[in-house]
Amino acid sequence: MSLNDALTALAGLAGYAALVTAIVNVLKVVGAIKDGQATAVVSLLQVLGVVFVIASGVFGFKLGEIDSVLALVSNLLVTLTAIIAGVGWSKIWHYVFKAAKLPVVSKSFSV
Repeated sequence: MSLNDALTALAGLAGYAALVTAIVNVLKVVGAIKDGQATAVVSLLQVLGVVFVIASGVFGFKLGEIDSVLALVSNLLVTLTAIIAGVGWSKIWHYVFKAAKLPVVSKSFSV
């Protein structure tokens, strides 16, 4: 498999592209990478993708099936990140409304 063939195959893998985006966004949310580092991380993951596509040509992996699994994993990562971030934002908004003394919105019945 030539490099041109590998790049063409990688460009057609939507699940891999979604997974790269999800991984970078999760790493940004947890603070592992900063916004300025995202481009370098994406580039590194794309290079690893090309290596994997070339290896799949050598070892006969089924890229379509693998790409479908990667799409599912990326959806799971994005969903979990949204849920976790949502919990954090709820607490922040509670304190904002409590500081603004909006009793209906910020009332807490906990001890």
